[in-house]
Amino acid sequence: MTQLNYVSLSKLFEDMVLSTSYDLETSRNIFLEVLPHVRTHACALFVKYLVMEQKEKIEDTTILSLIRKLPFNVANYSQSLLEDLEVFTKLGLDYPRDIRHAAILSFATLVHRTMEARMVKLDFFDNIVVKYFRMYSDCPQYNDRMVWLQGLCNMGYSADAYTRTVYVEKGRDRHERLWAALADVSRVNGYTRVDCI
Repeated sequence: MTQLNYVSLSKLFEDMVLSTSYDLETSRNIFLEVLPHVRTHACALFVKYLVMEQKEKIEDTTILSLIRKLPFNVANYSQSLLEDLEVFTKLGLDYPRDIRHAAILSFATLVHRTMEARMVKLDFFDNIVVKYFRMYSDCPQYNDRMVWLQGLCNMGYSADAYTRTVYVEKGRDRHERLWAALADVSRVNGYTRVDCI
């Protein structure tokens, strides 16, 4: 599968979707299970296509699995991949909440891994960090706000200034401050004193 490009993957998937035989359905399930482990740019784009365009033809649990595995199964992290997958941060309310949240967190992890590989320009990275912080700050729903904060924490040390801002503000919810404190502590070797939240 590593030799297949995006068009070939699309054609293969369409051939499997059109049939209703038990063998082809089994083949399709195996294909979707193996897909995130192929680790190519084409497969990452194909996962995006499945999430954005084929969500009616795939079970929610399968979409969730594809999204969750994606950031850990990329061979070559790049800014262009981030640009292609940034749409995961913009999934609408027509998606189940679990899928929206998984997409936000997976994209943040992908950003972190790309930054670790030094394959992203600092200004692009900063824009993503600011976007997550704004979404966190402006989101009216508590659960959604916590997911944006967790995504910010997933981005790692480079988002440190924002997580510290959340931690230091005494007026913020204690759960939010705790997440920010844990994100900060998780990047420090050894023991660190965390003030009472």
